[in-house]
Amino acid sequence: MCGICGFVGTGDESVLVRMQDKLVHRGPDDKGHHYQAGLGLANLRLSIIDLEGGHQPIYNEDGKIFVVYNGEIYNFQSLQKRLEAKGHRFRSKTDTEVIVHAYEEWGDDCVKQFRGMFAFALWDGHQNRLFAARDRLGIKPFFYAAPGRNFIFASETKSLLEHPEVSATIDPLAFDLYMRLSFVPAPFTIFRQVKKLPPGHSLIWKDGVMKIRRYWQLAFEQTPMSEAAWLDALEEKIFETVRRHLISDVPLGAFLSGGTDSTAIVYAMSQCLREPVKTFSIGFEDPLHDERQYARQAAGLFKSDHQEFLVPRGIDAETFQKIFRHLDEPMSDTSVIPTYAVSKFARQRVPVVLTGDGADETFGGYFKYHTLKNWEDRWGKFPLTKGLMNTMGKFLSHTLPYGKRTLTALTKHSAERYAELTYAFYSFEFDVLYGDAFRDEIHTRRQEGDIWKSLTPLIKGEDILTSLQHLDILTYLPDDILVKVDRMSMLNSLEVRVPFLDHEFQELVAKIPPEIKWKPDRHKSILKKLLERWGFPLEMIDRKKIAFTPPLESYWLTNQWMKTAHEELISGKALRSGFLTRKGIDTIFKRGNRSKMWNLWIFETWGRPYF
Repeated sequence: MCGICGFVGTGDESVLVRMQDKLVHRGPDDKGHHYQAGLGLANLRLSIIDLEGGHQPIYNEDGKIFVVYNGEIYNFQSLQKRLEAKGHRFRSKTDTEVIVHAYEEWGDDCVKQFRGMFAFALWDGHQNRLFAARDRLGIKPFFYAAPGRNFIFASETKSLLEHPEVSATIDPLAFDLYMRLSFVPAPFTIFRQVKKLPPGHSLIWKDGVMKIRRYWQLAFEQTPMSEAAWLDALEEKIFETVRRHLISDVPLGAFLSGGTDSTAIVYAMSQCLREPVKTFSIGFEDPLHDERQYARQAAGLFKSDHQEFLVPRGIDAETFQKIFRHLDEPMSDTSVIPTYAVSKFARQRVPVVLTGDGADETFGGYFKYHTLKNWEDRWGKFPLTKGLMNTMGKFLSHTLPYGKRTLTALTKHSAERYAELTYAFYSFEFDVLYGDAFRDEIHTRRQEGDIWKSLTPLIKGEDILTSLQHLDILTYLPDDILVKVDRMSMLNSLEVRVPFLDHEFQELVAKIPPEIKWKPDRHKSILKKLLERWGFPLEMIDRKKIAFTPPLESYWLTNQWMKTAHEELISGKALRSGFLTRKGIDTIFKRGNRSKMWNLWIFETWGRPYF
């Protein structure tokens, strides 16, 4: 696991070194860079595979093609054998070198050969062009900016901003999206000039021209088989995927909550390893948010080497700022805090862990799926005439903002409906919250195009579960869940691997019919059936789901915090800079809306260096 950065265009070696230094937490074991006039590529390395021979950049035989890379390619050994059979000569045993020779052999389509998590930038000196790519599910980040005829990239935006051509000007539309969604969706970032390369995409930069293309798309093409046959296929694939994720030259462990997702991963690990799995869990004093007893139960069944950590009730302001500023853009997902805590705790013992992240999107585990499925079943096919919609829209306008728009969204195809609901369900505070110039630009750009239009053609499937899963896999998963995991683990120099997001595993599960994958009274039914097959007790499998979030209202978001946050906001830089209005802040405070106050406080805390 590593951090990468670089540029094509203006910039000298000192700029490259400054960019590199901002990523030292991602790779404390080694660093290297290549600089020549108009070109710089740099890497910082967390050594996991081939500890001695993995220094980057790595070059091909004639030194004309070289790469900087972040991630793990789990099939690199079989690829190396194939490439050696075709005449390629390897100098190391690292997965990084496979990228160079695979590019020589297959060109831009080399990414289709890789199985793993990755973001890389490769310079082709024969064609004088940069080729970059990001893994299919968006596990590893890739940010870029293209001011003028320059191309600048990095694993984190804090590195990009060290380049003199990149400005830290905040994008009003991105802030609006953050306030609605609690994260900034790709390709946007909070900064005007900076963009995210979407998952499953590659990029070419040549002679000042950029071309981006999608090289992979998850297809939900259901295959009719019996439940027993699907259980067999799923069991075989989980073991095969986890076994690949165990490739490492350093010790590894796993996060364990005792829920179905992490339990399935750790069980598979225990069957593949000769020694007990090192497992780590965290807990809170609040029993409604504390899963330690379930983690202990699971650890006892595995006989794992289990350790746990209690998150303190009071987290000091310095730690809060460290956590949320490190995210590089505002994101108000409160589970960032326990993710930071468990990453810091685990890193004291191992440099690599496996997790169960991605299972809720993959198998349909979120409560919102159940809620919207109920709506679909009851009202989704209800015939709404234009006259009836106008009447109901007027009624809803008194109880919901943009009532007619919300009603229109509810009558559409389930995926598009969910997208528009996500964007439409908000209160009037947003209109009074933004400063005049900020608000005018948001309204203008909102009318120019809807960010969901580019997504809905990609979402396949007539049933609502498939549609909602697919939408989350395209947005919420890479732009929220995987962001917090990557930033908080890398802040602690910890590599996190996510077997459920192996693209071959995803392709298999996408073929399972929804009625086998998920049942109204048993979410993630097929995964729970597999745990039953493995002998886990039903009271453990079917226990109430506990979200991986801290008890904010009892720990931090108290009435006193609301007062303090309000005082900080009305005297803060966001208000003085014209982003917010006093009236909007006061409205949110008077209504006691903790979630929106939290969003604003995160924005203020994160953004002070940029306002």
